[in-house]
Amino acid sequence: MVTCPPNGQPGMTVRVAANVKMTVTLPTGKLGVFFKGKKKAKVSRLEPFSPLKEILREEMTVDSLDIPGNGRYTGLSAVRLGEILAESIDVENRKLVVIKRVMHEPKKPRNVNEPSTSHVAAHGLVAGLEAWSFFG
Repeated sequence: MVTCPPNGQPGMTVRVAANVKMTVTLPTGKLGVFFKGKKKAKVSRLEPFSPLKEILREEMTVDSLDIPGNGRYTGLSAVRLGEILAESIDVENRKLVVIKRVMHEPKKPRNVNEPSTSHVAAHGLVAGLEAWSFFG
């Protein structure tokens, strides 16, 4: 989604909404995370003791949950997600994929005739962010 300024109003900022997908390896034991949502679970609250309080944020949407030896779950309600997490509390290497909506300013267009080295830097950055992906 792109929000464009009205014509004739210079100085307005164009902002782009994007979804950021992140994979989190869940520890065993209690997570201290609460979810809401009948169709798609969202993080609603994090306890102060939660081992995920520095990683997850309220309103992140759960995309999927992978339980080793038990498969991948998608389209989970908060209730069903809670049940699966409780059933797998002692299972190591569980993976929770969450989505967060972020707003950012797009890059300014560049002259295609000018040489650019930014693709080299961007490639190195993307290679180091294996768990993150951006999509519209």
